[in-house]
Amino acid sequence: MHNIILGQHEVYPATPNVWSFKQVNDIVNGINLRLSNMAGGFPFEFNGTTWE
Repeated sequence: MHNIILGQHEVYPATPNVWSFKQVNDIVNGINLRLSNMAGGFPFEFNGTTWE
């Protein structure tokens, strides 16, 4: 079980499987990512904790 510690600095290795994007409608390798890190108001649950 991994505990989430807010404010803790963590480093994860990047791999060739990481896709970068600038806009929500970017197409990478022929796939419309439809992603955004700018959208709020969508709570999610991770490891028993709800994030809003």
